[in-house]
This record gives sequence, structure tokens and C-alpha cells, in this order.
Amino acid sequence: MAHPPAAYEALLARIEAGEIYSRIKRELGVPSENALYPYMRRNPSFSARWRRAMGSRPGTRASHYSDAQVTAVLARVERGERLTDIYREPGQPSDTVILNRRRRDPAIDAAFRDALEGRGGGRVGPARLDRVLDGMREGRAYYSMRDVVTPNTLIRLRRTDPTFAARFDEARQSGRAIVVRQAETRKVSHAEMWAIVEAAVRRVPPYARNDIRADLMVELLEGRVAPEDARAAAGRLEKAWNQMFGRWDLSMDQERGEGGLNLHGLLASDEAGRRVESYAGAE
Repeated sequence: MAHPPAAYEALLARIEAGEIYSRIKRELGVPSENALYPYMRRNPSFSARWRRAMGSRPGTRASHYSDAQVTAVLARVERGERLTDIYREPGQPSDTVILNRRRRDPAIDAAFRDALEGRGGGRVGPARLDRVLDGMREGRAYYSMRDVVTPNTLIRLRRTDPTFAARFDEARQSGRAIVVRQAETRKVSHAEMWAIVEAAVRRVPPYARNDIRADLMVELLEGRVAPEDARAAAGRLEKAWNQMFGRWDLSMDQERGEGGLNLHGLLASDEAGRRVESYAGAE
């Protein structure tokens, strides 16, 4: 499709204003690459203006964002926000702008690497791990500090690194002692206790919820579980409940349990026979 010179000038004006060509090239009336590049070869002055607008390297748009704006993005990443979420906001630098700035400025690149450290299962620096462990010693749950290191990364490290596992357990025990002392100095009302229990068992299957709700309440009242650990305790109680009562895979032939119990055994038992006889007598 042939475009008039005015269409190319309008496109260049939008690029100079900071828009990204890859995002607007599919709009109606915007020249595509197949039309743009031949036009640039035929018009050297336009080509020079286009390259100045796009940046020093072909295909790279010049950054219209100041160092302060890039630093503001870095500060948000350090607080735990995701870069992909920031990119989607109007007026924020795109991923291309940030990557190009990181390539040109080693200090900015190092700062972003440190801010992104420990996310997505990557390498975790000692400083971030120390921040999490110090927070746990103060009574904070490790999953509440996901802006520092993600819970999955901590669990992976605890499973694969015995030294870190020992430090992790020590920090958790110290934090629990602080939580218990805090609980002793502050009386938790019945309404607060019920709210804690209900929030902890919200994802427990309905068939086990009443039992786990009662057991969890007892552990909280006796001080064996801190309110901050109620959700983890509910998961532990659910696992124990399933091991004790879960019999969903009971079959006609497969033995289950120490006594070799199966469905044939249930039907052939004396208790089952008496129940069948009493039912028949009632008929």
C-alpha cells in the first residue's frame, strides 16, 4: 500500500513524541516496515531524522525518559513491585527503555539486578536472606516478606542447603518465642480468635473443616500455635486428618491399613452382618 509523504511525517512526529513504533505500526494508515524502509532509502534526510528519533542504533528508540523516572521505577522494584506491572501503566518507561538504559549504565544495571535478585527461583544474595531471617526472629512470618525473597525460593533453599535450613529453623523458633511473649502480654478476644481460625480454615475441604477448626482453636488457646502461624497449623492438621480418616481410594480388593481392611472385609464382618439382618427384620 502506497502512503503519501504526510503519512510518514505524521509517523515520525509520533515517534519523536515518544511512542513506540512496534505498538502503532498495525494501526490503520500507519506505514508498515515494508513501506517504511524503502521510503527511508529513497529519502536520506527523512532516514537521518528517523534514526535520530529512534536512537543511535538502528531499531532502537531514543529514550525520552529522564534518569529520575528510571530511578523511580527502580525504587518501585526494590519495594517488591513487578516490572511487567509497571510497564503497563501509562506514562511509564517501556521494557525496551529500561533494558537499553541498563546496557548503557552499569550502575543502573547492577541496581536492577540487586532489586530483582531472588525472584523467579534465581540466585539469592546473603543480604536478602539476612533480612528475611532477621524479620522471622522479630516474629514475622516468612511468607509475609515475599517482597524481599519469595516463599518458594526460601523453601527450595531450606530443602537443598543444610546450613540455611539450620539458620531458618533457628530464626523461626526465636520468632515463635517472641510471638508467645507478645500473646501473653496482649489478651486476644474471642472474636479475634474466631476470625483467625475462620481465615485459617477457609481453604480446608468442608468434610474436614469442623474437626480442624476445633483442633486449631484448642492449639491456639493452649498457646501451642501463635496466631501468625494459624494457616500453617491448619495445613498440618488437614494433612493429619487425611492420613487418619481419608479413605477415598478404598476398593473391593486393595488392602488398607495395618489390619488388611478392604471392602470385602467390611461386608463380611459380624457387625455388617448384624446390620443387614436387623434391616431385613425391619422390612
